[in-house]
Amino acid sequence: MKKNLFKTFLLLAVIICVSGCKEEELMPTASFSASSTIVETNESIWFSNLSLNASRYEWSFGDGNYSTDYSPSYSYSREGTYTVTLKAYSESGEKVNSAMQTIYVTEPYEPVGDVMFWMSQQTYEVTVTLNGQNRSISLYYPYSTPECGSSGCANFVDLPAGSYSYYAENSLYYWSGSITVTDGGCKTMRLYFTKAQLKNPIGEKTPMMEEGF
Repeated sequence: MKKNLFKTFLLLAVIICVSGCKEEELMPTASFSASSTIVETNESIWFSNLSLNASRYEWSFGDGNYSTDYSPSYSYSREGTYTVTLKAYSESGEKVNSAMQTIYVTEPYEPVGDVMFWMSQQTYEVTVTLNGQNRSISLYYPYSTPECGSSGCANFVDLPAGSYSYYAENSLYYWSGSITVTDGGCKTMRLYFTKAQLKNPIGEKTPMMEEGF
């Protein structure tokens, strides 16, 4: 009887020791890096998982999308500011740690410039067509060259950089040609009324343009 009781106490002691002496599960440490934190829309970002003591991972990209990959890549379709969160879980799932980074997403840069058409001689109102847009010349500047954006001139703003064909006309005359838009610049085009092309010419006349910067 005493022998059996001793065995029982010994078994309980072993169980208590095993339970109490079991190594405590380590707290995971979530950490990651991003290939870039300032990107354009649809540009891929690679995330490198640097977490410790974790066996399961959950990524939130701040736009409603998630991933459980170890080191995912991701891209954003809309500009904005997004908070990426990585949760690192212990093997049991009872312990979790988080890390966050902010990602700034912008629209791709598009080089643009301005164009202004103007006249120095009085005439009927002239309509200028460029890149599918219409603007009017309603004032004339006989003594000096107007600055870009001046009233009464045909001003086209924020045109993508490149070469364009233009057409200008009033009830009797027309002008046509090409013009180049440069990034951040403003190209001015002066139309000479007295040397414009007649819409119904008796003899040929050649339009004359003067470019300015």
